[in-house]
Amino acid sequence: MATAFYVVAALTLIAYVTLDGFDLGVGILHRALARTDEERRTCFAAIGPYWDGNEVWLLALGGALFVAFPSVLGSALAGLYLAIFLLVWLLLGRGLSIELRGHVQDPLWRSFWDTAFVLSSLGVTLVLGIALGNLVRGFDLDSAGDFQLALFDDLSPHHATGIIDAYTLSTGVYALLVLCLHGARFLAWKSAGELSSRADAFARRLAPIVALVWVGVAAFSASVRPDLFARLQERPLAWPLVALSVGGLVLAARGRERPAFLGSSAHLVGLLGTLAVLTFPELLHAHSGTSLTIANAAAGARTLASAARWYPFALVLAFGYLVTLLRWHRGKVRLEDDAH
Repeated sequence: MATAFYVVAALTLIAYVTLDGFDLGVGILHRALARTDEERRTCFAAIGPYWDGNEVWLLALGGALFVAFPSVLGSALAGLYLAIFLLVWLLLGRGLSIELRGHVQDPLWRSFWDTAFVLSSLGVTLVLGIALGNLVRGFDLDSAGDFQLALFDDLSPHHATGIIDAYTLSTGVYALLVLCLHGARFLAWKSAGELSSRADAFARRLAPIVALVWVGVAAFSASVRPDLFARLQERPLAWPLVALSVGGLVLAARGRERPAFLGSSAHLVGLLGTLAVLTFPELLHAHSGTSLTIANAAAGARTLASAARWYPFALVLAFGYLVTLLRWHRGKVRLEDDAH
């Protein structure tokens, strides 16, 4: 049962990054790619039906950990408190920017909230990328499975570390680049005219940079966690996921509109899926001592059995909601005359 909830948590994380990733990318890029107020309104209209539902997957991940692996959630919340505090405020900033931009028909007002939306989207992406780097790098867990990290201590990932070091900065930069590619591909698919062409051209230029940085971060990861790459020989399931990630990036670089967006989505799914396969059964890796795994961090059998009865219904509802939105809002974005 614990293994099943590990799979659920991994799939929920993949769903969050893939789905919220495109509207984070649009948020980062919308001032650069959209040249007029109408084009910026088109950017907001493109992500408007999805962004709040996409963020629910982050709550679903927290719910899965709370139910199945409460000690992991407690340890991560305490040890990464500052990063989580920043993430919450940045997510609030994104929501306020989207909701308040159209309340006043004034260029200065809209410009302020457009800038706030860019900065908050960029901040969320960097924080999530740095957090993922921390999970890959591992922690100095004590006997109770707890840890404490400063914001930064020594930028070398091989010595005393904080939340930010050279390695986690590299994963943060990669997250920023790959979600910009993902967002540009979504915008090229959902918008029309010059905005779509501009987003497509930007994505084609960015894709080779993403590929180069991906290789660099992979090499850096191999030096920080050589045991992960050693597991590639033992876990054949990882190879199809690696192929999916590589093929998705190629399609994102060369494809058009929806196939290219599906390619960038496949890249993220393959990348995170590979990571989930290679880190199993660890949830929090310890540099020394005992890591928190699905064996020593799982909730009791009765709790897992009870959660297993209702959690599938929640997932069906969430996916059903997503499918419904995609069907209702298929095709290119069209601004209504009275749309804000």
